Amino acid sequence: MRKKGKISTVIVLLLILEAASVPALQPPALRLLNGRLLTYHIRVYEDGNATVSILFNSTAKGNFSIYLPRFQKVKINILSGEILSMSSNITNYYFYNMTNISYSPEGQVFSMNISYKFPYASLMISNEAYFISPLIGASDNLYVIAKVFLPNLEKIERSEPASFLVEDGTLTFYLGNMSLGGRVIIVYKLRGSVKEIIVSDSINEKTAIYVRSPLPYRRFSREIISVFKKAAPYFENIFGNLARSVEFRFFLPEDLGALGYVIGETVNIRGEGPIYLNILLIRYAPGYLETTVLHEYVHIALGLIGVKAHPDTGKLVWFHEA
Repeated sequence: MRKKGKISTVIVLLLILEAASVPALQPPALRLLNGRLLTYHIRVYEDGNATVSILFNSTAKGNFSIYLPRFQKVKINILSGEILSMSSNITNYYFYNMTNISYSPEGQVFSMNISYKFPYASLMISNEAYFISPLIGASDNLYVIAKVFLPNLEKIERSEPASFLVEDGTLTFYLGNMSLGGRVIIVYKLRGSVKEIIVSDSINEKTAIYVRSPLPYRRFSREIISVFKKAAPYFENIFGNLARSVEFRFFLPEDLGALGYVIGETVNIRGEGPIYLNILLIRYAPGYLETTVLHEYVHIALGLIGVKAHPDTGKLVWFHEA
C-alpha cells in the first residue's frame, strides 16, 4: 500500500506541473482546477508516421468520451485508479469511433494513457511537409492540450490553430474545449528533401504510365497504376486511343478540398498531362484516390478528342463535372 501511495503522489505532482505549464493568459485554463486534463503527445518520425500517446488525468470519479481510431490497435494503460466501464459507438467519421469511459480514482487521482500508431501523420514532398493530426475530440468538460514533435523541422509556414508554443522541435497547442472535434494542422519546411522515385509500367504497346512519388508513398504508385490498368479498356471503348504517356504526380494542397487537377492550357492543345493528385488522398477513405485518378484522366481523354477545358461559349459543362 505504501508503494501505491507513492505512485499516486507522483502522479498528482505531475498533474500539478502539467496544469501549471498552461499560460496564465489562457482563459479556459481555470478549468484545470477540476483536474480533468487530456494531453495528446504526437511524435512524428522521419518517415512521416507517428505514435499518439494520450494522457488523461482527473482528481475525482467521473466519465468522459473521446474519439479513437477504428482501424488501429489502441493500447490502454491504467496508471492510477480503475476503469468502471468502457463502450464505443459508431460516428459519422469513417476512421473514428466515440469511446465512452467511466472511471474511479485511487486516492487522489485517476490517470490513464491511451496510445496508438498513426500512419502518414506528416505528408512530405521535396522539402515541404503537411502535418494533420488525428481527430482530436473529447467531452466538453475536459481541457485539451496537443503536443506535436516534428523531426527535421526547419520552419513553420502556418498552422491551425495559429497560436502555439515551440521548444526543441515540439509545438504545444492549448486547445481547450474540443467537444465538436477538430485537428491540428501544421505546414512546415524540412531540413533537407525527401527522395522522389518514378514507378512506370506499360498499359499496351502504345501507352506507358508513370507515377512520380516521394519514396515513403511508393506503394500508392502501384495502386494508381493498377486502377488505371483496370479502367483502360473502358476508356478505349469510350474515347478511342489512350494517351501515349500518362503521368501522375502528387502535390501538397493549398485547398484541402482540391483532390486533383490537370492544367487547362495543356488539355486545350491536346496535351497528355501530367495529372496532379492531392497527396492527402492517401489518408482518405477507400475509393477517393481511385475515383480521382479516373476523374482527372477524363480531362485528358476529352482534350485528346478536341473538347476544350474552357469552352469559348462558357455554356458547355464536361459531363463528369455536372
